[in-house]
Amino acid sequence: MKNALYVLAASILVSALALCWAVKTAAPAVPEDWQAEVCARVRDMVLAREVIPADYLRCLDQDLAARAEEYNSETANLKSQYTVYAKEHIHGMFEYYRTEEPERLNYFASEELVCEAAAHLARCALYRNPQQLYYEDPAMAYALSGEAGGSGTLWANAVHQGFQAGGNLVMEVEAYLDQVDEFMDALGGAA
Repeated sequence: MKNALYVLAASILVSALALCWAVKTAAPAVPEDWQAEVCARVRDMVLAREVIPADYLRCLDQDLAARAEEYNSETANLKSQYTVYAKEHIHGMFEYYRTEEPERLNYFASEELVCEAAAHLARCALYRNPQQLYYEDPAMAYALSGEAGGSGTLWANAVHQGFQAGGNLVMEVEAYLDQVDEFMDALGGAA
């Protein structure tokens, strides 16, 4: 009986060692079509208007990598311009309410809330339907809620209009939106 237990223990040990060796020497699992997976991840980043990390560019072909670099540059540039635009308008509303309606709850007093709202507006401005996206963020919804239905929301609702945001910025964002469409089509063709 003791010999049978020793044989059983020895066979379990040998099996465990063989399994460890097999796992250690096995090649890492590489997705069957890893380039399609990278393109899908890049598409997700573009849909979220995120800057694509440089490591991803190494996995794309030369044309897609060049498009990604241009997309990254324009995304960062437009986010910066729209953040400044939003902060100026939100601070202007703060000053108006501070002087004209001091009894009204001042939801622009929090610099953190202003920064969150400005960043959200800047991201939303990089889509064709920014007005529909504003209310997805509590900070932006809060900033605009007191202005709903009046000319006070014009600065937010007209981010793609030259009379409000400036002709150069509007031309840049229109070109950017076309660029994003073409980039997404190219990524879809590469997948």
